[in-house]
Amino acid sequence: MLKNKILFVAIAFAMVLSSCGKDETEYEDIRAAQLKIDTKIIQQYIADQKLTEFKQSNGLFYQIINPGTGTDVLKVKDTLSVFYDGRVLGQPKAFDSVATTTPRILILGSLFQGLEQGFPLIRKGGKMRLIIPSTMAYINRQVGTIPPNSVLDFNINLVDVKPRIEPNTNNPKP
Repeated sequence: MLKNKILFVAIAFAMVLSSCGKDETEYEDIRAAQLKIDTKIIQQYIADQKLTEFKQSNGLFYQIINPGTGTDVLKVKDTLSVFYDGRVLGQPKAFDSVATTTPRILILGSLFQGLEQGFPLIRKGGKMRLIIPSTMAYINRQVGTIPPNSVLDFNINLVDVKPRIEPNTNNPKP
């Protein structure tokens, strides 16, 4: 009786493990297909709008308008002060815009993949435009007024960068 229970648990466990791998593979296949669709949309938009100086890196399309100053590469825990506007590609109205006197404060590592990859392309004072495939943004989720599988278009001005100061753990307090 105990052998049957152990055998049953082992078979159930094996089925769960095999189904997990299958789901991940299917998800990656869907993601790759969506990235191909998004890439074609972005390339067509760039061509139709006669945009120049756009580069592509790992699916992200970007244009550096001003690289900014400094030599420090942004780190995941850095605090960024930014002005930006974000819109669904080809839409005139921004879904979010911070272009007034007070920049928005963001932590690099808390952003979606497209922004996390894009910000390190510039330094403090830098300006850029990012066109981000849905697979590097909100994927197939609706977020606010942004429909699922939306390609996003950001104009970004990186005003300031504050590195996170890690506590010194080498010298504990007495």
